[in-house]
Amino acid sequence: MDDIEKLKKELSEWPDSALEKAIDLLGLNNGQKITVIDVGAHFGETLIGLIEKIKGGMRYISFEPDECTFKKLESVCNSIQTESYEINCNCMAAGPMDCWIEFQKTKASEVSGILKPVTGLGERVLTGDHEVLEEIKVKQIKIDTVVINQEVAHIDILKVDAEGYDLKVLQGAFGSLKNQKVSVVICEVFFVAYREGQAYFWDIAKYLEECGYKFVNLFDARETKQGRLYTANGVWVSEEIGKKNNYL
Repeated sequence: MDDIEKLKKELSEWPDSALEKAIDLLGLNNGQKITVIDVGAHFGETLIGLIEKIKGGMRYISFEPDECTFKKLESVCNSIQTESYEINCNCMAAGPMDCWIEFQKTKASEVSGILKPVTGLGERVLTGDHEVLEEIKVKQIKIDTVVINQEVAHIDILKVDAEGYDLKVLQGAFGSLKNQKVSVVICEVFFVAYREGQAYFWDIAKYLEECGYKFVNLFDARETKQGRLYTANGVWVSEEIGKKNNYL
């Protein structure tokens, strides 16, 4: 468990208001086990947050395509694996089709992703975090394929953090979403140019609305130095969860 305690200290400022809201919306009983799919798991930040908040156990399926980052994630997951926590880590990306795809490894691992940074981003982020160090081939899989292959009956929380590729990930979960097999969606959204070919908040909101999901709110928002809304974590709920929370 040393890896977990170390990670908790490292992530003391990691934003998790969206995660707290998702758990609140589910209205869990202490003995209820939930299923979570985590796309863009990085070092296991979401997993650590869940373990501190979920008391009834969890089935956790994660995706992290960068091998170096995945090794740390796997180490953390192995430290947590118990009868109550069924954890499955996958060194691959999630997207709209099952294939191999190019992946951009950046200076800061937390902003690595499928899409290339837009021209001029490096001039605005002087730390160089978004500098592409290497382009590698990674395996990509649809969430709907995962649901079939791993016999996932229902997803309580689908969390997506894919650096502008988020809509593509959600498109790969179309069957699950359209059939309301996901209770809560947490998705990183952008309001300004960030990655080439990225989706914006309104693109994701339109797609999820068409799938029957109700928008809840934005959490963990950040602004640019110019005071523009830059990015946040959006939360959406299924029709069932919306009715439980008396949503119109």
